[in-house]
Order: sequence, then structure tokens, then C-alpha cells
Amino acid sequence: MVARLSVPWANVERMRTAHRSPTLPVTALAATFVALAYLASFGPGVYVSIVVLLNDVASDAASSPVDELISRVFLVGVGLILGYGATQCLGRSWTREWVRGRRPSTPGSGILSAGAALGALMLGYWAIGPFVSPTYTHSLEADGSMAIATVKAFIGAGVAEEFIVLALPVVLLRAAAPNALRGRWLALSLGVLVCLRMAFHLYYGWWALTLLPWAVVASAVYLRWGRVWPLVFQHTAYNMALAAIRADLVDREATLATLSLTAGSCVILGWLLISRHRTASRKSSALEHLGAATDRHSPM
Repeated sequence: MVARLSVPWANVERMRTAHRSPTLPVTALAATFVALAYLASFGPGVYVSIVVLLNDVASDAASSPVDELISRVFLVGVGLILGYGATQCLGRSWTREWVRGRRPSTPGSGILSAGAALGALMLGYWAIGPFVSPTYTHSLEADGSMAIATVKAFIGAGVAEEFIVLALPVVLLRAAAPNALRGRWLALSLGVLVCLRMAFHLYYGWWALTLLPWAVVASAVYLRWGRVWPLVFQHTAYNMALAAIRADLVDREATLATLSLTAGSCVILGWLLISRHRTASRKSSALEHLGAATDRHSPM
């Protein structure tokens, strides 16, 4: 029963002719690059989370926002270079899938992916947030200006997390071990992706639980449709909204309510577009079958 439900959900189609199965040495090299990319970009964050959990205290970094931004961009850059090396080991077609997303794409899947991920964030905030409190909170001084906060939101959060933590491991699995995204192995793969995402957010303490629905849903929609850029923009927009709230540029509750409504609207719009596409595809397929049947029975 699990296999029947999970296979279409993961949307792991057969390998296209452009994709060639990598050899074991190539797979090992690519996996090493993937691991190094994660450690380079998020190893420090995981270390900080461990320290915070052990000491039950946290404070903003002593460095200036500009220095912190430069350090973050450098580490993300190293991770992206290593990720590029990993996908190049697997083949150019896998690099294109990592950078652009899976092709062909279903109309509406990007909007639905972004809306579902944002909706999961808001679900965690509204449903779990009232029962927990963060060990650590970002300060306005740590954010710096909104320009710095925007760059950090795009590169340090959106690009870094979605490309290195989510898309890169999935591309590796699709290339070297597609069975890991099918049947009973699918839940394990999803769990690993969630753990990779949550590991460097644990400095929030119990508040990290509010991010758990997002970690699950973001991984699930990427496994299903392979659309990475909508998740990047959703993640960036959410972090920018939080920075604007901390800077007192917008009202907190009104902004979060707007994000919730936006998420719901994107989910509904995306679902309608996908349903329309599927209906049109079924009609086209039925007409093709009807035409083929007519040709077979027509007199010579």
C-alpha cells in the first residue's frame, strides 16, 4: 500500500536518454562533494546549534552585520562550487536539473510548491508557536540594514538551503540511487532531508518545532515536482518579512496574516492550474486514441 501511494507522489520518472547512470567511483566522488558542500555551508550552523542546546543560551554574533554577511556569502559560495562539482561528476544534464529544476515542469506546480511551503511555515507559527518559546531571537542589530537583510535572506537562506540542503541530495539520489525515492525507502529519504534542514535550526530550542512542518512540506513538494526556484523565492520573501517586522517597518500580526492568506491563495491557484493541465492532457490523450482507432477501422 505504501509503495502504491508513494511512487506517484515522488514523481520519479524513468531515466531520460540524456541521463546516464553513474559508475560507483563517480557516485562516491559526487557523494563526497555533496557532503562537503553541506559541511562547508552549514557545518558552522550545526555546531552553533549543538553549543546552544548544550548550554541553553545564545547570543548574536559579535561580528558586525557586514562581516557576518561576507562570511556567510563566502561559505555559501564554497558550498555551491562543491555542489556544482558534484553534479558535473554525475553529468551535465544533472547540473541543469539542479540549477533550473526538473524538466518538463507541470504548469502551476511552482506556485503550488511555494504556497505549500509558505503555508507550512505559517501553520507551524499559528499552531505550534503559542506553546513554545525560542531560545534565541534575531536582533535588529544583527540584521543590519534591510539591504543586508535582503542579501542574507536570498543567498544565505533561499539559495543556500534550497540548492545545497534540498536539491543537491535529491539530484544525487535520482542519478545514483533512484530506488531510494520509491516505495518504503521514500520515507527514509524524506526523513534524512528533514534532518539535514532542521540540524542547523536547533539553536531556536523548542521553537524549532514550528519549522518542522515547513521542512517536511518543502522536501515533499520538491520530491514531487522538482521546482527549486519557487522555494528559493518563498524562503527569501519569508525571511525578508521577518526582517521587516524586526525593524518595525510593518505590523507583525498583519504581516503574518497576509503571508498566511498569500500561501492559501497560491495553493488554490496552483491546484487549479494543475487540475486544468491534467484535464487538458486527458482530453488530448482521448482524442489521440480516438483518432488512432478511427484510422485503424477506416477503409483503405
